[in-house]
Amino acid sequence: MIGGTQGIPTIVLGGTGYVAGELLRLIAGHPQLRLAAVMSDSQPGESVGKAFPHLAAVLGDTTFSSKAARRSSALMERNGLSSMLPGQ
Repeated sequence: MIGGTQGIPTIVLGGTGYVAGELLRLIAGHPQLRLAAVMSDSQPGESVGKAFPHLAAVLGDTTFSSKAARRSSALMERNGLSSMLPGQ
């Protein structure tokens, strides 16, 4: 995640296209913004740096998230099933 815990959290939707790449570049260089997530239903779990090699050094291990996966996780957490989520 870029920017640690400081800054305004930002989410890029439809994160695999040209415009997303430009937004990621601008967010990475902005002192008051922090990348919270990059959403892509077509590439969930894939490295964002792989899609945008010119940003790989600043994106680190950031991966694409999907809206469907986030909805499922939120539903499981609301129903007390978060211990069943991967990595829990």
